Amino acid sequence: KDFAMSDFVKTQIPIQLDAMYRVTPDLSIGAYFSYGIAQTGGFTKDLCDLPGADCSASTLRLGVQGAFAFSSVSPTFVPWVGAGIGWESLSFDAGGGSVDVTGFEYLNLQGGADYKVSPQFAVGPYAQLSVGQYSSFEGNDIADKGMHEWLSFGIRGKFDL
Repeated sequence: KDFAMSDFVKTQIPIQLDAMYRVTPDLSIGAYFSYGIAQTGGFTKDLCDLPGADCSASTLRLGVQGAFAFSSVSPTFVPWVGAGIGWESLSFDAGGGSVDVTGFEYLNLQGGADYKVSPQFAVGPYAQLSVGQYSSFEGNDIADKGMHEWLSFGIRGKFDL
């Protein structure tokens, strides 16, 4: 049987931290780290809803990115757009046993608005669409790889280096 990602995870709530270097006042490059608390889906949710079941799922992403800030719009609430590539992992834990699926995130497109807390730190909402492909299931190659997408809404913290 072929499994879809929605058989394991339905949604996630990500929190992302970025470390960015400003090339110009509006253009920056850097790294991102994201951790998402995920909600089980499909047959996995059915198993987790059984009495006495204890399940959890999470996502982890890290990579490199570039971002452009529209700092002329407002000095304190700055809209931005960005793109990146990286690595991702999906973990599912049920009753002490866990399953990990990992792969490459080919592209993520992001947009949001940062509230400047200080000259080097900002926080704000963001949305992201990422396209990736899991290639390893518990350290073994996946023979029939399929592409997947995440549409995410979350909170991002940004450190300017």
